[in-house]
Amino acid sequence: MTEAEWIGHAVPGLMLRFLGDAAGERRLRLFTCSCAELVWHAMLEREVPRVLELAWAAADGLFPASELEVLAPQPTTGPLVGLYADQVLQGACRSPFPDTAATSRRNVEALAVVLAADTGRDTARASVASRTTLANFLRDIFGNPFRPMALAPEWRTSTALALAAQMYESREFGALPILADALQDAGCDSADVLNHCREPGVHVRGCWVVDGVLGKA
Repeated sequence: MTEAEWIGHAVPGLMLRFLGDAAGERRLRLFTCSCAELVWHAMLEREVPRVLELAWAAADGLFPASELEVLAPQPTTGPLVGLYADQVLQGACRSPFPDTAATSRRNVEALAVVLAADTGRDTARASVASRTTLANFLRDIFGNPFRPMALAPEWRTSTALALAAQMYESREFGALPILADALQDAGCDSADVLNHCREPGVHVRGCWVVDGVLGKA
């Protein structure tokens, strides 16, 4: 994969394969959690299951990952919508090595097509939309792997830390432009960092700029 493909129109399956084992378990777990949140909240318009909150915590070592498999529902054998939704949720509750993250990705894409077919919408358009969303998740979490960026310690002021922590905990990222201002006030002159905060885009827990401010690996 080239840099132009990564930042352009790469499909999430190829992006995950490119990242491979170097992606790291924490960030892959965050990706699978974002997949599950997308399914339950946005696609099914349902309340996010409690176990997913524990999966988010497990990614940061705040809940024993070994207990997640016991709590996660087993995939059903009922309608395809329920089956895919359960499988995506289960994926978030397992150690998300690349194959698990890839399975979650495939289930999200399959669910998008099933939901579109059930409502008489364009299944091809739904498939493209789901791939685009998942690719944006990966870009937000992993940044540009061809140009890894470390935030300078002096940029991580108390204001920047407070803003980043609030967004990380709430999973609401509307304050990213304010974070950009705080970083710039602290001397940040990185166009990659500032543009990522200020330009429209998808942001999820694990956003590489927020992680950088908080010192998360």
